[in-house]
Amino acid sequence: MKLKAISYINVVVASILMMLPLHSCNSENPAYNRENVKATWIVTHYDGNPLDMSDFTIMTFDDNAQVTYWGVQSKGTGDYQWGNNVLGYDIYCCDLAIYGSYSGLFGYITPVETHQEFIFSSNEDSLMTISNAIYQINDAYITPPFSDMTMVKLSSHYASVDSLSGIWQFLTKDSEEYNDFRVQFHADGKLTLMKQGQPGEWIPMGENDYYNKYGTFLPFTLWDNPEFGEVNHWAVRCFNIEECMPKMGVMTLSDRHSEYRLSFISSN
Repeated sequence: MKLKAISYINVVVASILMMLPLHSCNSENPAYNRENVKATWIVTHYDGNPLDMSDFTIMTFDDNAQVTYWGVQSKGTGDYQWGNNVLGYDIYCCDLAIYGSYSGLFGYITPVETHQEFIFSSNEDSLMTISNAIYQINDAYITPPFSDMTMVKLSSHYASVDSLSGIWQFLTKDSEEYNDFRVQFHADGKLTLMKQGQPGEWIPMGENDYYNKYGTFLPFTLWDNPEFGEVNHWAVRCFNIEECMPKMGVMTLSDRHSEYRLSFISSN
């Protein structure tokens, strides 16, 4: 009986060991501070190469072993909105596992199950690089578009809209006059873009538009907007806030193509 018990224990221990990550923690792949991960991070580089802003993703790790993955979501039929999927995550030593269901994110319109495992290869307080070890979609192993993914931690106050709230007038585009548009940032995350009609008349463009703010990263979600988006479609337009000084009434936004100068008109 004693030998059978010992044999059973050995089988259980072996099974547990097989379930644990295979990577060993060392100076190159250090054990990560779990509490430091619990924050909002913006993914800016793949394999050391900077991403276009339209390809940025945001990851928020919380205390409940959930990670909210924000990014451009495909809605099908040419429509794209800024949205999120909530997945689960676990940390063991130098390994990070992310698992759950995508719907729209990364182009997966039909919901798919994902299981991803990464190794922490850099773990500075506000900079994190993770290396791909396993990447599965619906139990099939695939090759992701990166080997290493680098992200920057955002300040805990990143989502504040105080610096944007109000109505802003576009003044220039690439230093050329560009003053037929205004944008209103509402405190609840709604966005109103307006086009000038008759003198003194400002006509709202689209409907149900909204924005998200992550530090200086500013994605707009726009409906039927030929100037900043697409005709008869939802579109995401991503900007970086180069400068924002409400007291001086000045803001500068840039995207992949142009730089815009705006002037503060009034509060909401």
